[in-house]
Order: sequence, then structure tokens, then C-alpha cells
Amino acid sequence: MSRACPGLNVSDMNTTLQWYKDFLGFECTFKVPNESVPPYAIVSKGDVSIHLSLDKSGSLAGTGFCYIETDDIDTVFQELDDAGVIFTRGLEDSSYGMRDFVFKDYEGNSISFGQVNE
Repeated sequence: MSRACPGLNVSDMNTTLQWYKDFLGFECTFKVPNESVPPYAIVSKGDVSIHLSLDKSGSLAGTGFCYIETDDIDTVFQELDDAGVIFTRGLEDSSYGMRDFVFKDYEGNSISFGQVNE
């Protein structure tokens, strides 16, 4: 195995795609063509890709979680803070050996960025 790509369910694909661009600096690298509301899309930044799937029922949207590792947690935290991201847990050193933080995306999915605490 060489890579994992988390998948998150969303109820409003177009607004979510714009949120990932505006707040996190991710670009949409794929979406199902010829659909005004694509049922599936991928957003990417650097080596990180997140797959977004449209949940038409609305029962799964906002229930996901993904953890993204970085080599410069303090800079990432500051960039997201400057962009206006609202954190559910601020930057802190954890008991499990990581320095990390958590926030929710537009849909309510939990996103965490972390770095090994050396």
C-alpha cells in the first residue's frame, strides 16, 4: 500500500468545494463531468487528497473524520486561523505523542491536522 485518501459525505457539494478552496487552500482536482451538482469530487493540496461524496439523504453528511499529518503544524494552524477557520480544539500537545488541532468543515465533518511531537 502506498497511500490513503479519506472520503467524506456532504449534502451541498458546490458550497463544500468552495469552502475547501477558500478556507483550506484545496483545489478541486476532479468532479464528475456534466453535472451541475457533481455526486463525487476530489479536493487536493500537496500530497493530500480528500474524496467528497454527495449524500442526497443527508443522514451521513457531517459525520466523518479525517486526520492529516504535516511537518509544520504551527504554520498550518496559523494559516487556517488567519483564514477564519473555527477550531473545536486548538493547537495542543497530546498525550498520544502528537501536536494537533481539530475543526469542522462546512458540512460538520471533523478535520484534524497533526505532527509528531518530538
